Formats: sequence, C-alpha cells, structure tokens
Amino acid sequence: MSGTSIWNNSFVQECLQNDFYITTIGYKFESLADLREVVVEINFKYDDLKIDICKTYEYDSDADGFRLHPAMLDVQEEILKMFQTAAYEQYTEILERQRQEAL
Repeated sequence: MSGTSIWNNSFVQECLQNDFYITTIGYKFESLADLREVVVEINFKYDDLKIDICKTYEYDSDADGFRLHPAMLDVQEEILKMFQTAAYEQYTEILERQRQEAL
C-alpha cells in the first residue's frame, strides 16, 4: 500500500485546504511470514514522534481468517522497533525538506 489514496480523499483535501494538519495516521499491516496483522498508530507533532500498536491479529485456521489476539511483549517490542526506525527516518527527511523549503 502506498498511502497515496488517502490524500485523494475529499475530506482530507478539504482539511488541508483549510490549513488543518494531519498529525495522526493509522496503518494496518499484514505479515505473511508469521500470519499476523498489526494496526499501528503514528502520531507526530513538531519534533515528537510516537508509535503505538493498537491491535494485533493472528491467523485462526479454524475460522480461516484473522482474529484479534494480543501479541507477546517481545513480539510487540520487535514490531515497535521496526516501525520506529522506519518512521523516524521518514519523519526526519520530511522535517529537513520543510526546513529547506522555508529558507
């Protein structure tokens, strides 16, 4: 998923045109390796970046689908570390680009 379709949403466009800022984004990711889905929330404001795991789902072969199931603490820490690293890199790039454009 590229995330570009959200920017085409009429509500999002109206908010941006009225000088509102989008500071929180939720993403749902699927891991094919361990048959898990993770919903994360990324919140950013100024130079702060916060990432939370909202929900985790595991594949249930009996139901042939995903069911809500809390991930073990070590799995949560691994997921958060991965998202924090990637999100921080992207966020830093965005902040730097904004600073350059402001000059």
